[in-house]
Amino acid sequence: MIDKSSHISKRQSVLLGRLVMFCERCGSIDLPVRVSQVIGYGSFFRGKESPNDIDALVVAPDDHPLFDKFIAIVRDQIEKRYVANPAEKMEQLAASHVDPEVASSSDLFSGWLSGISYDSLFEARNIIQEITRFEAPRFAERILGQDLPRIRFHVERRDDSMTAKVTHVIWTPKRPDVRANVERIWKSDNREDLLTEANWFEQQHRYYLVVNEVLIRAIRRLAQDRTLVPGRWTDEKVQKWIRKTEIGFPQEFVASVLDGTSSMSKDIPTPPGYVEPRFDVMNTSSLAAAVEEKRRGLRCLMDRKRVLSVITNCLIHRLFVDRKALRRPLEGFLREAIEERMYRRELKLKRMRSVIDEEVALALLVEPS
Repeated sequence: MIDKSSHISKRQSVLLGRLVMFCERCGSIDLPVRVSQVIGYGSFFRGKESPNDIDALVVAPDDHPLFDKFIAIVRDQIEKRYVANPAEKMEQLAASHVDPEVASSSDLFSGWLSGISYDSLFEARNIIQEITRFEAPRFAERILGQDLPRIRFHVERRDDSMTAKVTHVIWTPKRPDVRANVERIWKSDNREDLLTEANWFEQQHRYYLVVNEVLIRAIRRLAQDRTLVPGRWTDEKVQKWIRKTEIGFPQEFVASVLDGTSSMSKDIPTPPGYVEPRFDVMNTSSLAAAVEEKRRGLRCLMDRKRVLSVITNCLIHRLFVDRKALRRPLEGFLREAIEERMYRRELKLKRMRSVIDEEVALALLVEPS
């Protein structure tokens, strides 16, 4: 944490300058949305001297009064026929529009499309993008984040979408002094906030530890199993396999992990060898260090869970759907199947590579001779 007498680091200063610029953009009346507040969370606001980035939520309950007229032109005229430069086309269409409000807003409307190609304007890689591609927050996010690296944010209609347990209001139209707001946060002790974050991270840490252990044990059994399980549907076969296969955890919990419905409830099993930390006896400095360590560890556990889930699904498909794959060497099958599924899940394959290599190696240790 930063006390009242300390100075901010160069890294903090650079990121704070970007945050100030970001919030100035949030206050612009020319955005496709109307921003009511910017909420910050994460290590930057805990006072970490070398934060990697800034995490923020932009709350924008309302659209610009003219956004509906803008998006109507996008839908009804620009989308109908391919145009090389959507921003340039928008300027022409708006300037000649019969509605005087639209005609006088040609520069504004064109700016909302500046730098967007036709393909990126109308493409949708998944169902979420398909639903939101004509919504104002999508256009606002591109404008707000332009040339401001290390500001990680998303635009939401309400602030109740936050999953972080500790948040800070760092900008509103009535409290626009971002530097003063952030420095006020840094100067406070924030011990209670740190305890809240530590316990929240630990709850997630405990959950991912036990889920990963379930997946690891399931992978070991699936990799060596050759038993033909009767059933019409894959889900039915998996349920029967779980009932006959003991891996050291309650069958109901194993089933919820394998079908992706498990949650961080208080009644989940205790991870093997788990010892609950005593955050309450730590001083503020040690507590801040513990929170940061838990945050980094949690990301590793979440990465591993993603990879383990993909491997588990590959082996389930191999055993219960495509049994011809049982004749193939396990490593070759896994490498090919994992890459395909990781790609489809839109995960960063390069960042996950070391985890994939490690987990594939562990699966190969139990391959039958």
